[in-house]
Order: sequence, then structure tokens, then C-alpha cells
Amino acid sequence: MATDPSSHPYDETLMNAGLIARWTCDLTSDAILESEDTGLGLCSCSAQSYEAALDSFVRRYIPEGPQRQAILPLQRASLLQSFDEDRTHFSCEVCLQPQDQLPMWISASVNLSRSPESGHVECITYVRDITDKTLEEQVFSRLPLLGFDVVGLLYVSTHACRYFRIKKMRPGALYEHLEDYYRSIGEDIEKIVLPEQRGTVREGLRIETIEKALRTSDVYPFTYSMISRSGEILQKLLQFSYLDETHSVLFFCKSDITKQTESEHRQIDALQAAKLEAEHANEAKSMFLSSVSHDLRTPLNGIIGFTDLALKADTEEKRLDYLRKIRSSADLLLSLVNDTLDLSRIESGKYTLSPEPADCSALLNTVVLALQPMAEKKDISLKTSIASLSGEPVLADSLKLQKIYLNLLSNAIKYTPAGGFVKVDLQYLPAEEDSSGVPCDLLLQFKVRDSGIGIGHDFLPRLFEPFTQEHRKEASGISGTGLGLSIVKKTVDLMHGKILVDSEPGVGSCFTVVLPLKKAAGQNMSPAPAATAGVSLRGRRVLLCEDNYLNAEIASTLLGEEGIAVDSAENGKAGLDRFRSSSPGSYDAILMDVRMPVMDGYEATQAIRALDRSDARTVPVIAMTADTFADDLRRQREAGMDAYIAKPVSSEELRRVLQKAMGAGLSANR
Repeated sequence: MATDPSSHPYDETLMNAGLIARWTCDLTSDAILESEDTGLGLCSCSAQSYEAALDSFVRRYIPEGPQRQAILPLQRASLLQSFDEDRTHFSCEVCLQPQDQLPMWISASVNLSRSPESGHVECITYVRDITDKTLEEQVFSRLPLLGFDVVGLLYVSTHACRYFRIKKMRPGALYEHLEDYYRSIGEDIEKIVLPEQRGTVREGLRIETIEKALRTSDVYPFTYSMISRSGEILQKLLQFSYLDETHSVLFFCKSDITKQTESEHRQIDALQAAKLEAEHANEAKSMFLSSVSHDLRTPLNGIIGFTDLALKADTEEKRLDYLRKIRSSADLLLSLVNDTLDLSRIESGKYTLSPEPADCSALLNTVVLALQPMAEKKDISLKTSIASLSGEPVLADSLKLQKIYLNLLSNAIKYTPAGGFVKVDLQYLPAEEDSSGVPCDLLLQFKVRDSGIGIGHDFLPRLFEPFTQEHRKEASGISGTGLGLSIVKKTVDLMHGKILVDSEPGVGSCFTVVLPLKKAAGQNMSPAPAATAGVSLRGRRVLLCEDNYLNAEIASTLLGEEGIAVDSAENGKAGLDRFRSSSPGSYDAILMDVRMPVMDGYEATQAIRALDRSDARTVPVIAMTADTFADDLRRQREAGMDAYIAKPVSSEELRRVLQKAMGAGLSANR
């Protein structure tokens, strides 16, 4: 509500400018004396009182909220009080929202006077449509929000330019002025455009340049940089288009695109960084595949070459020598495949920890016992020192911890000449010495010292990179995948530990691993399995489920050498049917391939365990698989499998697992 004493109540010019309705009312007697409108129905209540008419108008056109508050001073009581206070003219602007129609903005002007005939207070109300004016102001007031600084018209023939701007000191107020286009932009170019861009801007903003561009496009955009008063570099965009088909007037607008440009630059930088990262990834992938291909070919060459020689050998002694070399090459190939799979799972984030109560010293002793023959064969002294390790179990991933032990110890033995030594120290350190920031109860420190050939100082920075091996004459004849130390480093990192190396060529090396561990409070380690080497396999019967006939032939032959009778099934469904049709107790164990057509090993095992017969839950089911990662083993246990044999199957491992499974079965049956 605003008072405007400068307006005359009977100004005919104002009356007729957009007038859509008029009321004449007697406020003292609350009666509408006269009303007229343009057919919009704003005053279709002449038979009602002023208060009733105003109330009907408000409820019909003005929703609840601030707009209704703006109309309150027009109530009869408010107007009578205003007249008593010598305020005789009021105006307000409100937005009407008729049902099912577009919003409409109106201006209501009220003029109060006393009738000379009756002495009553009367009012005349004029209602004008200000929708176009309001929308225009709203549109222009929002231009700054959209980054528009200026809009204007350029008259092509006269070069006159009309600018419409939003005044900074009076937000929302418009003003316009006319000036020469070239003089206007010339001054701006000299004042605010970067010096190195001035020539380009002059040429780009010539009317001839603009018209030439508009011959082939509806809009001519032109960007340039300018310096603000504060010294900031801003990016501006000018856009030109013809106002109508006469092509005599150009409409233009100038907007600030600094933030948009900065955002685009950030996106471009991000895309370039992603592209560079992808190129590096592709390069690393190519190098990885190249290295894998090279290293795979080495043992494959040995296998193929010595196989050809074995087939042509003229003596049994030569044939056996070639077969031993084939086996050595095959072992190297298997090690390379396993290490490559491990590295692949580490890189893909699938190499996860499975902590369980463990005895770190017992795990080390198992590895040392396995490597002792290798050390004795080279006449290397292998000694261990286990200090201050309590019998209380800790939480650790046993398989990954043993892999760390195995890689470092086997490397030390491989690269130590005959007559040398390898020393292993294992101890717990106080948790206070931990610098990883990971909560722990103690630190496991594992040290491997050797008197080997050592590592060159230049090679040390690349020691843990995959497929990297130091080429020195002292290491000639020593085979390896070049992946072991890389896997050790990534495994140690996964366990939030650290690994340090101290080495001197010709003197030896010392690898130190420190791992933060928590105590397995209240948890007991699983008891060590009883020895099963004495369990006889001869005369036992096994159901073999294997779809690959070569794998089935190898497994059947190995089982036959142990005196085991074998029934074969080509898939899981056939194996289930064969077991279901047999009498209880017919099979001492089931060897189950995991990946088979029709029904895989997981489904077949679950179906066997669900059968209603006495041996369905007790018969040992042993997985034969190359899937030997932690999540694979967990899935095998969930399916009801008791153990697994990793492919390719070796006779020693097959014998050991069967003896353990059948020994456990005999114990359970007793």
C-alpha cells in the first residue's frame, strides 16, 4: 500500500490508461453507487455492499498470502479511518489468479472525498491492467541473475544504438539512452578489453561482420575478455540477431559467462586428466599383456620343446630328463598364472582380507618346513628365531600372511649361493610403535636376512613393480615370474603394514615387514587336524563329476594308481542322478568340478545334501577348481563342500586331500 498525493483523482489521462474497471461507493452507508468494467467480471456485484463486494472480489481472485495482506487497507473501516486522518488517495498493486486463467497484475487507485449533497464519505476506485508492464520489469530485473548486463537495439543504417540497462544503484529500475554504436564500443575497447584482443574485437563487432555472419545463421555470438575495475579478468558474450524480417534493426544482449567459462575449463581439464589417465591405463595394460605374453612363452617354449625331444628320445634316460624339465617348466607356468590372477584381483579390488584367529609362529613354521628341502638341496643354512610370541591368537588372514612368508623366504633361498645362509626373525612389537594410524593391539615384525647376491641400488626403486627382474649375471639360471614381490607389497599395503628393504650387491639383503594386528580376544584357533597319512585309499570308491574329458582322464588315472575305483559323470546333473540311484554308502567321496554345463558343482552339491538318505550329509564332497580365492572358498563351503583341490591336480595333493577327507569321515562314522 502506498500513498501518492501527487496524483489527481480526476486525471482523465490516467483514467483511460489501461483502465479495466471503476467503482463509485458510499462508504458511510456501505453501498455501491456505480460500477463498470470491460467484461472481465471484476465489478459484477453492483447490488452488494462495498464490504461484500470487496470480500467477494478477494476470495475469487486473490489467494491466501501476502497478496491478501496488501489489499487490507482498502477495507471500508480502514478507508474511513484514513479519511479522518486526512489521507485521501491510496494505490496498490496485486496479482490476480482467476481460476483456469493466466495470472493478471492490476493496479487499484482509491480516491476519497466527502459528498456535498449527503455529507457521506465516498470513494472512487480505478482498476488498471499492468500485466505487460509488470512482466517487462520482472523480465529485465532477472537479466542480471542470468548473467545479462545489457540488452539493446542497433539501427543498421544510422549506426545509432539504444541501450537498456539495469541501474546498479536502483535494482529493478530500467533506463535507456541513444548513442553512436562505433563511438560506444570504441571507448569500451580502449578501456576494458585486453590489449592483445582489441584488434580482434574491433573486427568482430563491425556491423559488416555481424551482417555477414547473420546471412548464414540466425544468431551471431562473439566472446571476448575484459578487465573489471578490480582487475579481475571477465569473459563476456555478445549475441546479435535481427529484430524482424526487415533486417533494419539488430537486437543484441551482452552477458557475463565467466563462471560458465571457468566451469567449462574445469570440465575440459577433468576430461583431459581422464583421457591421460586412460592412456596411462591402456599403456600399463599393454605393457602388462606384453610382459605376461613374454613370460608365458618362456615356460611354454620349454614344455613344447622338451615334449618334442622326449617323443624323439632314443633312450629312457634322455626321456626321463626331458620329462623332468617339462615338469619344471609346467611348475613355472602354473606359478606365473597363479601370480597373475592374484595381481589381477588386487588391481580390481577383489583381493580382500578374511581375518581369523591365527598363530603367526605356527604359520611360519609350516612355510619353513615346506622350504627346508629346497634350502638343503643348495646347502643353505635356514634358521628361524621366534621371540616373545605368546600363545594368544591374533586376527590375521592366514593364507595371505603365509604367502608373504613364502615369497620372501623362497626368494632369499633362490638368490643365495650354495653355502650361504637365510635367517628369519619373528617377533611382536608394542602397538605404540605403530605409525600407520590403524587401531591395533600389537605389531608383527617379520625379518628375512640372507647372504645372497643382493640388489643393485639402481634397481631398488623398481623392486616392487610387476614383471620387473634385475638382469645380472649372478642371477642367470634363476627362474621367476617377477610378480612375487609386487604381490607381497600390495598385500602388505592391504593389511595397512609396511615393508622395508636393505640390500647391498654381493653382500645380501634384509626384508622387514611390519603388520598391525589385533588380538583375537575370546576366540580359539581351530585345532590342528590329526595326521591322516596312514589312511588307506585302496579299495575305496569315488564319484568323479567332470565335464572335460582330458581332466577326467587325468583324475581317473591318478585315482586308479591309488587303487581307487572311479565312477564318472559328465556334469553335475548326471552326478546327482548317479549318486541318487546308488545305495547308501556306495561312495567314500565325491570329486566335484565347480564349472560344468547343465548343472554346476555348487547346484549339484546343494541337491545332494538335500537328499533324504543317510549318507547325503556325511559323504565328503571335494571341489576340483581353479577358483581358489577367499570368496570362492566361502561359496564352496556355503554350498556344502568339505574341501578343494586346486587345478591342475597333482597326485600328492589329491592323495593328501582324499586321505584327510576319508579319515575325517571314518572318525565321524565311528
